[in-house]
Amino acid sequence: MKSRKKYAEIYEKIQNDTKADLPDSLQPAAIAALVKNTEQTKKKHRTARIVSVSAAAVFVAVLAGVAGVRLFNHTPNVESPKTPQQSVSADADDAHLRSAADYKEIEDYFAALQAEYKAQNRGSVWENAVQLFGAQKYAVAEIADGTVAESFNSGNAVETGTADAATGTTASHGETNTQVENIDEADILKNDGKYLYLVQHADTPRVDILDIRDRTNITLAAAAQLPAANEGERISVSEIYVRENTLVVLAAVYNDAENGGMDYARGCYAYDVQAARTLAAIYDISDRSAPALLNTYAVDGSLLSSRMNGDALLLLTNYNVPIYKDETDMKNACVPCYYQSGEKMRFPVNDVKLPENAEDTAYLTVSLIDTQNPDETPAVKAVLGGGSNIYCNGDTLLAARTETESEVSEVGDTVTYSMADMATRLYAFDLTDGVCYKGSAKVQGTVLNQFSMDAYSGCYRIATTAQDGSIVTVLNRDLETVGVLSGIAKGENIYAARFMGDTAYLVTFYQTDPLFVVDLSNPENPEIKGELKIPGFSDYLHPYGEGLLIGVGEDGTESGTTRHIKISLFDVSDKENPKEISKLVYGGNSGYSYSAAQSDHKAYLTFSDSGEFAVPIYEYDNRGTTTAYASAVTVENGALKITNTYTPEKTQTGETYSAYSGEIQRVTYSGDTVYTLSDTGLTAFDRASGEILCTYSAPQYEEAVSE
Repeated sequence: MKSRKKYAEIYEKIQNDTKADLPDSLQPAAIAALVKNTEQTKKKHRTARIVSVSAAAVFVAVLAGVAGVRLFNHTPNVESPKTPQQSVSADADDAHLRSAADYKEIEDYFAALQAEYKAQNRGSVWENAVQLFGAQKYAVAEIADGTVAESFNSGNAVETGTADAATGTTASHGETNTQVENIDEADILKNDGKYLYLVQHADTPRVDILDIRDRTNITLAAAAQLPAANEGERISVSEIYVRENTLVVLAAVYNDAENGGMDYARGCYAYDVQAARTLAAIYDISDRSAPALLNTYAVDGSLLSSRMNGDALLLLTNYNVPIYKDETDMKNACVPCYYQSGEKMRFPVNDVKLPENAEDTAYLTVSLIDTQNPDETPAVKAVLGGGSNIYCNGDTLLAARTETESEVSEVGDTVTYSMADMATRLYAFDLTDGVCYKGSAKVQGTVLNQFSMDAYSGCYRIATTAQDGSIVTVLNRDLETVGVLSGIAKGENIYAARFMGDTAYLVTFYQTDPLFVVDLSNPENPEIKGELKIPGFSDYLHPYGEGLLIGVGEDGTESGTTRHIKISLFDVSDKENPKEISKLVYGGNSGYSYSAAQSDHKAYLTFSDSGEFAVPIYEYDNRGTTTAYASAVTVENGALKITNTYTPEKTQTGETYSAYSGEIQRVTYSGDTVYTLSDTGLTAFDRASGEILCTYSAPQYEEAVSE
């Protein structure tokens, strides 16, 4: 819902600025649908490779079509970074990507590419890009001597009395819903049973540590303030990790002068979507009332994703090389850098992978950091090509991006594309000893999200949507295709996927919802064992006990969806005969209903001490009244049963996008207390009765410090 609001605001801005009739493809709903199905970034003018980097980049691409060109935002880079020692880990290069021989080879590659771009984007288009984005030099102040932490300032705690995390017994509590057991994923809310850790964006970027040991009185134990930004930059908190006495805060560092914001006056449109760097700030929180900043690690580019395996932090970014800069600046910025212990270091040259006969300008960077020894040199890799989705199981990292070839015609400064079949480039890394690049493979079709791929029993599996039906591809560890199942549900897109052992579950949709059960026990011969067609569709699939599967999506009829949330219980114990044995439909009398769990699996909560689970529900009726609540559900005698409803006090009315501000983003619990989080605040409920116990609204940071 928030993304639709953003698209609507930008659509209105374009319309007001241009006074032009915009195509239906730029309507907010169309952009939302485009982002859900595929994300692309322009690369070439004749036979163009289009590469998925981020959902925001999709929007930039579509908007730029109005002005006749698409431009890349970029990330700034300090001049003269230091050259690190060469990596000692050996990579298994493939035919698609190879290590650069030296930095000059990389610089020459981008210089040639820049010359080609200038020739292709001749005239005012290229000059406008240079004027809009190229005026600033890469001359950010050098990092001071000493540690990065000293340069950035230290954490700032709010003193509210002593809080000892080691006292008492930790109650059963909610944890972030992850794809792979024991591989943590970052989130905006973390819970250790005694404290909640909450990302705050409102004033000073920070993480609030909330003491919940008194269930009737949530108090602010401390605020872990983010390091101070350099002049001309701003920091925005993204997500966090909490592991025992360590807090890791991931943040985006933006250079406002470089990004340029929105500008139509010069014949092009740019939207600030690229971070200069991604920052990981590591805190010691053994005393929850006084978080202490231990160190920071930063890497060029916008955050793609991350994982934590024990104390090891895996950080991935997309870094766009500023191809429109002057040649000297561009060469200086054509290799991604990391920032640690007061120094800025280029990625080692043999850890930079270049494509053969391609024209990519975006890197996928991978950093592996020991959070307990943050001064140690990280293991890094940079793959020219970028990424859009990742899968990680601890010893294997898979990164995927969308590629396609398209015929391009030019009339003046306007570029028109004729799309061809799209494909997915899959990169594989071994994490058993640092970060070792294993190679890449190209499979037909586009990937939906992280649940569309996995690694299991010596194979990589990936589910994609193609023009002639969905595909399941099985590859061996040498990235050779060993089995393909194609032509699944022609004319339909994959809406949900889940790999579980030797079985894959796929949901496709056009008017009805086929649930496919794919047997992968023989990797060389994947086959559909069972199929279930029911109205509606599922956006998210979650295993539930033995032989059961939960689906969260939309209800429907034979002619399409009803725009009402449906939770389905599938019996998949017999692969050849899957059944929907129970369902719950929410908001049947409203205009529509929606759940954050449809688009974000982290909004799905499992109660580890019972068979219950919970999802946020948001209803909007035809009179403009909105209601937000969390629904707790269990399975009883083979049927779904609502066990409780947790409704915050605030209910909004109105027909504008501001009505969405009451939407619940997360649900968690500790012992006998349930908590709901929306951007209007945090509410605590008695788990059994649903009674509101207390609420918490984040204070302004300056006010909190003075109290």
